[in-house]
Amino acid sequence: MKILLVVHQFLPKYTAGTEIYTYNLAQELKRRGHKVYIYTHSIAHFDRKYTVKQEEYNGLNVRTIYYSPFPSGIRPAKSVSVKYSPTVWGKIVKNYYKYKGKMKAQLTVMKAQLTVFKTSLQAENYFMNLKNRFIENDFERYIETINPDIIHIHHLLHLSASIIKIAKREKMPIVLTFHDYWFMCGGILLLKPSLKRCEGPLLGGVSCPFCLTPKHNLLIILFFYPFFAGLCIYRNLYLKSILKDVDIIIAPSKFLKEKYVRYGIPEKKISVLEYGMDTKKFKDFGKEKAKNLRFGFIGTIAPHKGVHILINAFKKIKDKDIELYIYGNTSFFPSYFRKLKEKTSGVDIHFLGKFAPDDIVKILKKIDVLFFPSIWYENCPLAIHEAFLAKVPVIASKVGAISEFVKDGENGLFFHTGDVDDLAKKMKIVIDNPDLIMKLSKNIEPVKTIEENTDELERLYIQLRTSTDKEAFVS
Repeated sequence: MKILLVVHQFLPKYTAGTEIYTYNLAQELKRRGHKVYIYTHSIAHFDRKYTVKQEEYNGLNVRTIYYSPFPSGIRPAKSVSVKYSPTVWGKIVKNYYKYKGKMKAQLTVMKAQLTVFKTSLQAENYFMNLKNRFIENDFERYIETINPDIIHIHHLLHLSASIIKIAKREKMPIVLTFHDYWFMCGGILLLKPSLKRCEGPLLGGVSCPFCLTPKHNLLIILFFYPFFAGLCIYRNLYLKSILKDVDIIIAPSKFLKEKYVRYGIPEKKISVLEYGMDTKKFKDFGKEKAKNLRFGFIGTIAPHKGVHILINAFKKIKDKDIELYIYGNTSFFPSYFRKLKEKTSGVDIHFLGKFAPDDIVKILKKIDVLFFPSIWYENCPLAIHEAFLAKVPVIASKVGAISEFVKDGENGLFFHTGDVDDLAKKMKIVIDNPDLIMKLSKNIEPVKTIEENTDELERLYIQLRTSTDKEAFVS
């Protein structure tokens, strides 16, 4: 079969869970003799709006749409270098006090102009995620060229949700995997700016503007509220309606399926298929011995991942010979990372940065217990599955679908989500009971393989191509 996998971003530049899973699936499908194509996006340089490249990555055909998030004609100003001069700076200070009132007025006008610009930019990017004419036209030409037997969509952020309608119009079978909450939440995570979890759009999206524009002051939000409320409601209605054109939807966890069912997606349309993992790299896996007890975190260094909770809990531990290793990309939330670094001064915590997907085996050899302190509704975390492949027990917050994989007292431990003191207690339990790690490790069950997962998907693809009732075989 010719199979087109659509994903918002792809390796090697982007290495989060959705991208890694899509890559592993593509390679397994290719190994079985299928012709696999990847359709994706990447952030472009500022000096170009749209560029399409046909590329190859580890034997996979990858078509990448490069574009800048800035509107047409808008580019960041070039940096200007100003050398220090007492005379020049003296004049600046003198003129500031002389024209202080005028400068304040001009500054107020500039702030207002900047707010309007940011608001229009947000609106443009919001609409582009729904209906991007350039991507629509390119996608239509591309599927006419390759004529795929199946289109399997994994994510549409930065692409265009309307390509579903194009595929439907061309009468091509469409499979869609939910990897998060993008189809019901513009922020993807169902997490408010206060880091409190959200149950979903209220009355179609009337509360969503307060998450969409969190950095503006309340007066500005209220001024633009009718515009953004309408935009949010339109987005949610459009995406919910477009899911009707998808033949089969896959949710990797029961929790994620239940969330979307409560949101109004027909239950019979969603099939629960847990991710499969590339287990071959863990063959003959062995741990590296160390004198110290090694705690670890693997994932993006971001507020929703709860790294601050982990660090605050670790700082409460007074025992010696305990180390915390933190692996993950620090560039997405630089201010958050700076605050974390300030907290770790003088503490045995090591930030080891971004890593290549293939390095996960080396990393897990050096970790005795993995911590997963997320505060958002996790779906099917690859980091937990990878830890289990290495027989590393997990201490996690009981949120989202994590309880479908981590079993308290069996292959890991739970702590109350966001509770620093409770997490510190769990750390202390592991420290004071060294045999507990081995006990939890022995209870870890085999992890579903990418081969098993691909078997399921192949059957689904074949049935979808041949079945007249496309919902009849969805469980």
